[in-house]
Amino acid sequence: MSTIAEKWVEKGIEKGMEKEKIEIAKRLIKRGIDQAVISESTGLSPKEIKRLAVQY
Repeated sequence: MSTIAEKWVEKGIEKGMEKEKIEIAKRLIKRGIDQAVISESTGLSPKEIKRLAVQY
C-alpha cells in the first residue's frame, strides 16, 4: 500500500519521463530522423510525433 506522498513522487517521475521523451523527439525531428523511427524509439504515438513536427 502506497502513501499519498509516494503516489505523488511516482506521478512526478512519470511526468518527467514523458517530458524527456518529448525533448528527445524534438531533437530527432530537428535532425530529420524519420517520424516512424522516432515513434518506435520514444514510445510516443505517431500522432504526437506529427504534432511536434509541425511545431518544429
